Amino acid sequence: SRLYDKYKSFTTVYAAMYIGEQTVDAWLSDESLVDKNGKLLKIPDRDTEKYVERVMSAIEVYRELDK
Repeated sequence: SRLYDKYKSFTTVYAAMYIGEQTVDAWLSDESLVDKNGKLLKIPDRDTEKYVERVMSAIEVYRELDK
C-alpha cells in the first residue's frame, strides 16, 4: 500500500517492486516516458516490462476464476 500511495498506479508499483524505487523514480523524471500527468507510459527495461505484464495477466486470470 505504501508504493501505491506513492505512485497511484499498479503498473508503476509492480515495476518498482521488480526493479526498485530509485530506478522507477528516474523513469518518472524522464519526460519521454510519462504522460502530462506524470504517469509512466513506457517501461524502458524489457525484463521489468515482461514482469509487469506477467503480474497483470495473473491478476486477470485470478479475477476470471473468482467470478
